[in-house]
Amino acid sequence: MKPGRNILMSAVLTMLAAVSVASAEKTADFVRGGRAVSEIIVSQRAGEPELYAAQELQTWIGNITGAFVPVLKKHSGESNVKIFIGRGFAAKDYRKDLGAIGGTDGFAVRTAREADGTTKIFVFGTVPRGTLHGVCELLERNTDIIWARPDPVIGTVYGRTENLPVKDADFIDIPKSRFRGWQWIYHSPAGETEWSSRNRMNRLGMDQPKFAGMFTSGGYGHGIQRYIDPKVYFGSHPEYYPEINGKRTPAGQQICLLAYEMIPEFLKNMREEIKSDYRKVRKPAQVRIDFFNLSTADNWRVCNCAKCTAPFRTEDGKTVAPEDPAFRSSQYYTFINKIAREIGKSHPNVVIGVYAYIFTSQPPPFKLEKNIRVNYCPFVMNEKVPIYDDQTNGLWHKYLDRWAEMCRMVYVREYLGWANKFPRSQEYRIQKNGLYYLKHKVLEYSAEHPVDIVSKAYPLSDTTWDVSGMSAWVISRLWWNPEQDIEKLRDHYMARTYREAAPYMKVYHDLLRDSFYSSKLPSIYSDELLPMVSTYIIKPGLTERCRAALEKALAAAVHPVSRELISRQLKHFNNWIANAKADKTVRMSVPCSSTKDILDSFDSDIWNNAAQTDDFVVADQGERHGKKAKFRTVAKLLHDRENLYICFDCHAPDMAALKGNVAPGGGVEAIPRGDVMEFFLGHAATGVYYQFMFDCGNENGAGDVLFDAKGYDSSWNGTWKRRVKRYPDKWSAIVKVPLDEIGLNITENNRLLFQAVRGKSYDSGTRTPKGEPRMLREMASWNGGWVHQMDSFGELTLNQN
Repeated sequence: MKPGRNILMSAVLTMLAAVSVASAEKTADFVRGGRAVSEIIVSQRAGEPELYAAQELQTWIGNITGAFVPVLKKHSGESNVKIFIGRGFAAKDYRKDLGAIGGTDGFAVRTAREADGTTKIFVFGTVPRGTLHGVCELLERNTDIIWARPDPVIGTVYGRTENLPVKDADFIDIPKSRFRGWQWIYHSPAGETEWSSRNRMNRLGMDQPKFAGMFTSGGYGHGIQRYIDPKVYFGSHPEYYPEINGKRTPAGQQICLLAYEMIPEFLKNMREEIKSDYRKVRKPAQVRIDFFNLSTADNWRVCNCAKCTAPFRTEDGKTVAPEDPAFRSSQYYTFINKIAREIGKSHPNVVIGVYAYIFTSQPPPFKLEKNIRVNYCPFVMNEKVPIYDDQTNGLWHKYLDRWAEMCRMVYVREYLGWANKFPRSQEYRIQKNGLYYLKHKVLEYSAEHPVDIVSKAYPLSDTTWDVSGMSAWVISRLWWNPEQDIEKLRDHYMARTYREAAPYMKVYHDLLRDSFYSSKLPSIYSDELLPMVSTYIIKPGLTERCRAALEKALAAAVHPVSRELISRQLKHFNNWIANAKADKTVRMSVPCSSTKDILDSFDSDIWNNAAQTDDFVVADQGERHGKKAKFRTVAKLLHDRENLYICFDCHAPDMAALKGNVAPGGGVEAIPRGDVMEFFLGHAATGVYYQFMFDCGNENGAGDVLFDAKGYDSSWNGTWKRRVKRYPDKWSAIVKVPLDEIGLNITENNRLLFQAVRGKSYDSGTRTPKGEPRMLREMASWNGGWVHQMDSFGELTLNQN
């Protein structure tokens, strides 16, 4: 062969080799030119979750491309992309991945290419829930889809294309947590369950097998009385029910926790309920009830019988005094331990679930049975800082650490969705909490959140999703793994949800985030919207910058769903500003007095020179909010540099019949009921505040009920004093609060936040079916603000002279 011919042939062979390599490395496609060049394969024995996973993949590829990808139970002989759904297809070649995933709902997606050009993609987990996660992640990595919120019309954002290449189909992801799930409030979820399924949740309804939920609930929330129904037992056994004001009553849904003689009947009824729960599933023998709810009712109506108010002796011989913060929780968890022991014998696959909530938040001084799962509910935690911030969350931090030490199954339930009608960027705190929880082996998370529905009956639901949808999405991902980069998660959400408008939406959300976290005022689940708007937007001067960012975002948005989502936020923003500007924060300057014995100066002229509130207005968040209260109340304030004095005048036409509470057990601190005055003093700079409560008192003051707390820490006790004087048409009270006890030295700082709220129960004039008076309750405050919400408190300046 001639040299020139050899050179030419060599070049041709090189070119052919390059073409061959290029052909072999050609990107595989799900869809090409609007035509499916792929298929989805499920096992002949596929269960509902695998079939649903295949349907999800088919549906969303179809929505994005317009192509129909077939779902087959036996793959075709075509040389195309074949997507195998489920563990069975991966058991042989991907045992290492399955071993790494273990018993979690983690997932893997792996790709193998055949010599004939066939591309095989395997989507699997060790459990069906993991396979479902894998399908959603495969879609997210290979398209621009995002399930931004549950709304079926504007909840999902994606672009359309006729070509869908396989870009990323080789990955594994294993969660750091065990259980994750939103607890939807206001109504039963619809789109919320699908949204949760697509965003890494695994606490999903047991009555919908296709979602492959991994946390099976039984029983009934706040339903401890359910298993000793007063309709059946109260007539013959009133001692099973709490004694309130000297009388046994089933009202309030609580029980007498020391009436152990009820336990055999309680267990019998509980076992019937467990059988009923088992019947809801197809294979009851294989079901484990992970949380059979045996929580107390959602109130403080504890029993005050002689046994329940005497020092309590635990099963291991400890004595818990009535004034001990763990007194009531010790009674409750002793009862629960007794129940759990017996249920463990008959139903070893049932876990008893309890809410560590209100008077059961405090861990008892003894161990719990191994078949008890504690749902820890820090319901009034400062949601601006992590749970380990001891300045404002010290009590909840202490409780969490103790629960983590004494119980192997603890999951945290928060309430952050309630106040997210303002975008509070809760994902930052949730990440810090999550990292702390991992260290303490607390691996189960949930939070209450409004559903995504537009309705007059649920006015806060759509508002929350309109302005805080990103937080819910990011938090869902952080529950999976809190070690992720939070800024990347936020940027991913904005890029996919707002697309061309993402840079401007980032400016908007970052402005609000920075303002929210730069303030030391605490934030709790019941924070009201307008005070937050004033505190975090208007006062820092961010109104025009935020509005400009939203307006630019709306102008830049092209995708119709993106435009709708931005338009809603701009509309809310403009309404916030207009309404907040009409909201008036009350402020007072408190005179300094040199008068001695102010505590007993009821009819003294010194009060003529005191600072005085306007008449209290209705504080309930209803139609009468801000209107004149039915029962007139005013407060007058003085100080003497060392103490703050407040005189409350509480008008009451029922004075002749009005009685104060009598403390059980000879003076135990308790929350009073009836006609009650409650006031708060706090510091804007630190976010620390104090609560004080008392009622109209009794003639001789014997046994009067008083209550105080630092935030929600009722173990704090001050030396404040109160005097009460009764008049024919009102009762008056003067309180004396030492300033040093609430952390105020007026030579360094003379400002306090103040709120006063009166709760007045009264006869409505109508009767119940039993002929008893139907009682109503009016809540009124000096500015329409609410309890425990520092951003709704008024401001006091203590004059120096």
